[in-house]
Amino acid sequence: MVIVCQKHGKEGLKHLHTPHVEKMKKCKGTCQFCNQKAEIKMFDSIPFQTITTPESTK
Repeated sequence: MVIVCQKHGKEGLKHLHTPHVEKMKKCKGTCQFCNQKAEIKMFDSIPFQTITTPESTK
């Protein structure tokens, strides 16, 4: 995962193979390139989510 400010969005994308981007709200982190307030989270894959089906609840 990479977190960046608006200025370093393109730079962050260069470090991921299959980037997914999410605008962050209420983030206390800083940009990994310049230490300014981070506004964007970038990651390689969508976070795993368990899907419940009627068959799996038996």
